[in-house]
Amino acid sequence: MDEKMINYGTGNYEHPRRKRRRYNYGRIAALLIIVLALVIGILWLVVSGIKSLIGGSKKVKEPETPQTYEVLVKEWEDMKDDETISNLSGLPVSKEEAAKRPVAIMFHNRLDTIPQAGLSDAEIVYEIPTEGEVVALLGVFQDLSSGKFGPIRSIRSNVIDYAFDNDAILVHYKSGEVQDYGQGITNALTRLNSANIDAGSYEDEMTEDVVIEAGTVQAEATTSSEQKVTTENQIVKFVTSEGIKNVWASKGFKKMREPENQVKLFKFGLDDTKTLDSVCNTVTIEYSWYQTSEFRYDKKAMVYKRFQVVGNTELQQMDSKGTKETLDDEPLEYKNVIIQYVNCDNGNINPLESGEGLYITNGTSMPITWEKTDDYEPTKFKDLAGNEIELNRGRTWISLVPKTIEAKVSVDEKDTGKTSSRIKYKTVSAEEFNNEQTKKADEALASKDETDENIEDEDIPENVDEYL
Repeated sequence: MDEKMINYGTGNYEHPRRKRRRYNYGRIAALLIIVLALVIGILWLVVSGIKSLIGGSKKVKEPETPQTYEVLVKEWEDMKDDETISNLSGLPVSKEEAAKRPVAIMFHNRLDTIPQAGLSDAEIVYEIPTEGEVVALLGVFQDLSSGKFGPIRSIRSNVIDYAFDNDAILVHYKSGEVQDYGQGITNALTRLNSANIDAGSYEDEMTEDVVIEAGTVQAEATTSSEQKVTTENQIVKFVTSEGIKNVWASKGFKKMREPENQVKLFKFGLDDTKTLDSVCNTVTIEYSWYQTSEFRYDKKAMVYKRFQVVGNTELQQMDSKGTKETLDDEPLEYKNVIIQYVNCDNGNINPLESGEGLYITNGTSMPITWEKTDDYEPTKFKDLAGNEIELNRGRTWISLVPKTIEAKVSVDEKDTGKTSSRIKYKTVSAEEFNNEQTKKADEALASKDETDENIEDEDIPENVDEYL
């Protein structure tokens, strides 16, 4: 029998094609296993590499810098053990000086007598129009430790009342010799029993001469722009703190403040952050062709910086560098500016009147009124509701502005130049900063709640929702 037939019959015959197919399936399975192993290996290498990179970057990554804020240092926060709060500004002053009466010094402000020395230490400055085109400056000091002040000049009769506003010893120079005004000034000083020191009578004890380079022109207190005087050098007088105190003692003036009867021109708040009704970044006062005064708000330092045009000069930052012998180099900066509109006839101002004005602080302003009823009583500054205004703690500049002139208030921001070294900053953490903001918000809310509790029922309109 044929062998093929035998094999077929026994069922052991395999077709050649079937045998090849079984062989191919095995190869495919093996290949798949190999490919899968390779893929797994590659993935493992990739994952390991990524982890290595991540781990490596963590090792070299620098720690994040914590968020901080730069904030102003309040002067009273740095108050020393031997200091207390000044009645003039609400700022720290030595306890020894605070117990004494303030001193009011009359400063020149002509082109050939600026910049002044020591003026930046005055806690209150009055800007007072005189006859002619110029303005004079009266600086009120609680602390005389600066050493030298000036150049000093003569006063006019109305200045006596501004010294009385602060119970201050008035320091001036040869006021009784002023042409056309001298006798009237002398009479007023006597009639009002003013505690004053005419440095012209005590030049050996308290003043010194300094020769400075003059400006190109000066008004010399004339009423006509044609009557200008050109000079090469100007001899001016400075007073010293030691000289003032020595003469003060020799004249027997009351030396100390009376705690039970202290004269206080201003009422100060607990802080310096109060803002008012309207935005006010710049204030300009055009007194005359000779004098323009300007204040520019510095948002960072939260003060107004003093600029002026005197004579034919450009608008310049006003400071108190003085002369080469009295370097100070501190810009004049003020927390508060008061515009006091007055009746003024060629420098003749009657302080015993009432009028309108502006209170300016922290880049804002509001209208106010003022009134002085007695020579020996301080001027009262009130809001339009008749309440005495509360000033932010800090130095104050008062501009007496004739009613014929309007101070120009602007929202425009201008370059403010150099900041005094008196202004200090500190760096605080985000947590400290946020805590302080929360504290202020809570205090403001508590103040509002207290105000709401004081509202009488009849003051609330029928539509309560609209009122709230």
